[in-house]
Amino acid sequence: MICQSGIVEINQVEREVSEVELPDLDRIVDTYFQIKSLDSKQYFNQLRSELIPEIRRLFEQRKIIWFSFLFHDYKNFPDRVPSIPGIYYVHIKLCPSKNVTMEDLKQSLPQHFTDPILYPCSKLDGVECLDTLKDQNWAYAWKHFGETSEWVLNLIETHDPETEIPLQHVIQFLHFATNPLLIGCKSIFLPQEKEWRF
Repeated sequence: MICQSGIVEINQVEREVSEVELPDLDRIVDTYFQIKSLDSKQYFNQLRSELIPEIRRLFEQRKIIWFSFLFHDYKNFPDRVPSIPGIYYVHIKLCPSKNVTMEDLKQSLPQHFTDPILYPCSKLDGVECLDTLKDQNWAYAWKHFGETSEWVLNLIETHDPETEIPLQHVIQFLHFATNPLLIGCKSIFLPQEKEWRF
């Protein structure tokens, strides 16, 4: 809907459908699928075809209230995937809506969402100061993690799938997060010579 001012008015129902809520950390479903290519364009297009539409569908059907995803290797899946270096996975966590059972959510997942299991969560790695979180509740850290995953999906969706997402765009959008937090005037960016921790 377009306002008289020319600004697009966000549909309230659509906003509520995709809004990440506070997850119940005792009801987290953990699943994954294998990444086909580490070429960034192919990887983002795999997310466009295999992750984004499924996450949007689960929100639209009110099956989930929260999700997160990361890029991981076999070390994050003990006894669930072969211990083969160089094979990577999109690692997904989902929190079902209150009226959705764990089994119902599992049945709603696409076939390529592999080995969905109940995986209760507590602390979030790298977020060490529980006493700084609201109500000293780890769920607020996980909620923000989910909002970060949503931000990544939005970034991918707002770029043409036929082109590369410019690294400068990513760095600049990260700057838009760090700047108002008074973390200098540049984004935090890990140099390529540093070791990545998957």
